[in-house]
Amino acid sequence: MVVCGVLMPTIGGQESPGLPLALLAWTITEIIRYLYYALNIVGFVPHLLIWLRYTTFIILYPIGVTGELLCFYGAQNEVANTDMWTIGLPNAINFSFHYRYLLVFIMLLYIPLFPQIRRVFLICCVRTSIKMGRVIRAQRKGAGSVFKAHTKRRKGAPKLRSLDYAERHGYIKGVVKDIIHDPGRGAPLAMVNFRDPYKFKTRKELFIAPEGMYTGQFLYCGKKANLQIGNVMPVGTMPEGTIVCNLEEKTGDRGRLARASGNYATVIAHNPDTKKTRVKLPSGAKKVIPSNNRAMVGIVAGGGRIDKPILKAGRAYHKYKAKRNCWPKVRGVAMNPVEHPHGGGNHQHIGKASTVKRGTSAGRKVGLIAARRTGRIRGGKTDNKKED
Repeated sequence: MVVCGVLMPTIGGQESPGLPLALLAWTITEIIRYLYYALNIVGFVPHLLIWLRYTTFIILYPIGVTGELLCFYGAQNEVANTDMWTIGLPNAINFSFHYRYLLVFIMLLYIPLFPQIRRVFLICCVRTSIKMGRVIRAQRKGAGSVFKAHTKRRKGAPKLRSLDYAERHGYIKGVVKDIIHDPGRGAPLAMVNFRDPYKFKTRKELFIAPEGMYTGQFLYCGKKANLQIGNVMPVGTMPEGTIVCNLEEKTGDRGRLARASGNYATVIAHNPDTKKTRVKLPSGAKKVIPSNNRAMVGIVAGGGRIDKPILKAGRAYHKYKAKRNCWPKVRGVAMNPVEHPHGGGNHQHIGKASTVKRGTSAGRKVGLIAARRTGRIRGGKTDNKKED
C-alpha cells in the first residue's frame, strides 16, 4: 500500500529502475506461494515446488526490497518540489504534515525491519520444511563435545621407528627402559631408547609390548635382525608360521594391524616374484601385503583380558571412563519416538526394517547401515584348501 502511494501519483516513482525489479521479484514470489497453497489444499505438493517455496525467497526478497527503496528514492524530488499532500502552517487546526518526511521515515524503517522479517521467515521455513524431532544420539556423537576420547593421561601413540637407512640395510639396537600402563588400553607399552644414527643423542620410542618383553632387554630393528621376541623386521624375512604383532598395513606406516591385547597375526606364505606376503589377521581374514612391511615378533601382551567377567556395573563404569563416553548405552527401542527412529510403541519393538541405506539422512541413519545381508549365519565359513 505504501509503495502504491508513491507509484500512482508520481512520475519519478513510475520511471524508477526499481519498479521492474520489484515487479519481477514479487511476481515470481507470489506465483510460487499461491501455487504451493493451492496444491497443499489438494494434498499433492511436488518436492521441486517445496524447494522453490523455501529457497527462492533468499534471493527474491532482497531484490524486491531494493526495488521498493529505489521507487521511494525516485519520487523524493518530485514530492518535495510540488509539496504533494503537504499541510503547511499556519492553518485552522494548527497541524502540519510533510509527505516527503514520511517517505524518508519509511525508507529508514527498512533498515532494522527487513533483517528481522527475513529472519522470522527463515525460522518458519525451517520449522515447516524440516519435520524433525530432537537431534538423536548418533548425530551428537559426530560433533564430539561430551563424546570425545579421554586422552588427558595417555602416554602417547605407540608406533614402530620411522623407516630409515639403518633398518632398510642392516639393523639398529635399542634397550627397553620401562614397561608402563596406558590408560584406556589393555596392552602395556614399552619405552625403548635408541642411539640416533646421525647425531649424539638418544631417541625415545614407544612400542606396544609383546609377551615376554622385559626391562633391560635389547631390541634389534632392521632387515638383518634375528627372529626373537620383540625384534622388528620385514615380514618377507620371516619364515612361514611366524607369530607377529603391530604389523604395517602399508610400507612405512609404523604399525596398524594386530595391536590389541592378546592379538597376533600369522605369516602364511611368501611370493618372491611379486614381493608379497600373505598373512592371517586376528579376525581370521587373510591379507596380502608387501614383503617390506615391518612387524614385531611375538603376541601382544595383556591377553586373556576379556576372559574375566565384569560382574558389576562399577567395573564397567571405570573401564569406559578411561576410554570415552560410550557406557551405559540405552537401546533405541527403549526410547521415545522423538529420540530415536526405533522408539515408541506399546511394546519394545522396532516396527520396521532395521536396515537403512548408506545415503539416508543423519537423523534416520541407525540400525544396520547398508547391510549386504541380514539374518543368521548358517553353515559357517569354508576355508579354501589351496593357498596362494
